[in-house]
Amino acid sequence: MHVAIIGTGLMGHSVAERLLETGHQVAAYNRTRGKAERLRSVGAIVASTPEEAIRSAACTLLLLADAQAIREVLRRPGVKRLLKKRTVIQMGTIGPRESQAMLKLVKAAGGDYLEAPVLGSKTEARNGSLLIMVGSTP
Repeated sequence: MHVAIIGTGLMGHSVAERLLETGHQVAAYNRTRGKAERLRSVGAIVASTPEEAIRSAACTLLLLADAQAIREVLRRPGVKRLLKKRTVIQMGTIGPRESQAMLKLVKAAGGDYLEAPVLGSKTEARNGSLLIMVGSTP
């Protein structure tokens, strides 16, 4: 599966590495490009924009710092156009109202939204033992 990862800090980097090790294709984007560039040596495609990462991906994982960063990505006109019939999996820790607002943004663009915060950190992400709690519409 081709996966876009938006946000390649500690957790995003580890999740990307695990996905690559298990045979998935990863397109990675980070506002600080150097953080995404570290993934190139393990097989990731480094995107210059969120749109570039999302364009060929079946699903997009958002591993961003906070709700403001998530909103900034999801409200980009180019991103909104790309979300139709795509799945967005938001993995950061945000509040219920913020999550509902993100759901509305993604649904309005014609995509599917899953809220999937995790229990664990980069070690668990690297070894495949993160506990992921998922909520979504049917």
